[in-house]
Amino acid sequence: MNWNNIQQYLKEDLRLSDSVVPTNYAIELSINVRGHSGATKSDFIGTVTIYLNISKPVDKIELHSNGLEIEKISYNGMAKMDENGLYENW
Repeated sequence: MNWNNIQQYLKEDLRLSDSVVPTNYAIELSINVRGHSGATKSDFIGTVTIYLNISKPVDKIELHSNGLEIEKISYNGMAKMDENGLYENW
């Protein structure tokens, strides 16, 4: 099944909204290949940091994780708009 068929099947737009734009990704992976250096299976572990530019308030941000086991999620730098229209950390 191709991507267009999947979207039609779900009848849901799976893209980020226009107000949420990824600006940078930092990815660190440690890959194990079965049979190499004593590894009994092929797998990987890693860390992904995603920097976002959010221009309007949103209720949620959904990211794809099909087939991944996520052990921890954290976030930094949440901001809100003050009375002068400026963003500040909170």
